[in-house]
Amino acid sequence: MYLEEEQKEQIINENETKEEESLPQDNEEKKNKLIDLKQPNEKPYVEMVEEMRLTIFNDVKKAQKRSRISSAIMMLCLFAAVIFLFARNESNSTVFLAIGISLLVLAILVLIVTAVINKRTKRIDTKGDYITPACAAINRHVFDDGRFKEMTFDPDEKVDLGDIYGDAVYSGVTDSVSRSVVHGKYNGRDFMVGDLGLYVGPKGRGRRTTFIGKYIRTTNSLHFSGQYIIISKAENEMDIPTLPEGMELLSEDNRFLIYGNAGAPYQKDINSEFISKIKKIDVSGVLLNICIGLKAQETCVYLSFDDPVTTLPFYESLQDSAIDEYKRILMEVMEALDIISK
Repeated sequence: MYLEEEQKEQIINENETKEEESLPQDNEEKKNKLIDLKQPNEKPYVEMVEEMRLTIFNDVKKAQKRSRISSAIMMLCLFAAVIFLFARNESNSTVFLAIGISLLVLAILVLIVTAVINKRTKRIDTKGDYITPACAAINRHVFDDGRFKEMTFDPDEKVDLGDIYGDAVYSGVTDSVSRSVVHGKYNGRDFMVGDLGLYVGPKGRGRRTTFIGKYIRTTNSLHFSGQYIIISKAENEMDIPTLPEGMELLSEDNRFLIYGNAGAPYQKDINSEFISKIKKIDVSGVLLNICIGLKAQETCVYLSFDDPVTTLPFYESLQDSAIDEYKRILMEVMEALDIISK
């Protein structure tokens, strides 16, 4: 979930801000914030994202340049003022005193002028001018298949950490960040998907990332007690979940594993066509790991992706090949989930 280095902290802070509980009269306002993803993009999404990126990039560069110039002038003035004031003490010269005071005044004036310019300059709204519209454009491309209906995107919605705890897939999670949450229907079945980052340990240096990728939540028509967790790993293992206590390995086929309660009849409880479909998904490239949690009537999917899918670029152009790869993988996953929803 996440711009590149300079922008990541800003997004994390935005996502960590606790939202106030919505009052009943706020429902209409929330509804008005929803972005209809079935409305087509005005132009290719790659062009739209690049235009927005360049606008933000240029605005930031201008602000940085203005800040560097004003800071350099102030530092030079202060440094020179100290020299003249020190020389005045040595020679008792009123000229040096006047020059020193003048330089201090100039430094203060530069500070004031810079503050006025910054106040009159339009604030760089990273979220409103880049993150939200860029995510909307990308999601319109990703969900343009006719099987997706009633697709909406709420730029302020977050994945509920309570749902993550309820999934009992990634144990020990202490914090999360999320964005780009989308709701809709696939072949008539409700689902949601969003960018998600999960962390373990205390905030600060001790915090460790345990998952970054796409989170899918939907329903199924399965009937069994307990829980199954299916993992399909890449050759280089990344974001592998820490399973809850009591889970045992029921099946292992190369890097495809099925966990459940001891002796649980997964062959009976889970459709073999679904297992085969998931097993065929190639976990390589930008896709680092697939983890699926199954309970009766509940399905969650954690797709761990590399940076080109989970970040909005700042210094470089968007890698559309990675987005297209994500789109293909998402469709394969949704087709598989459709098998266990009938």
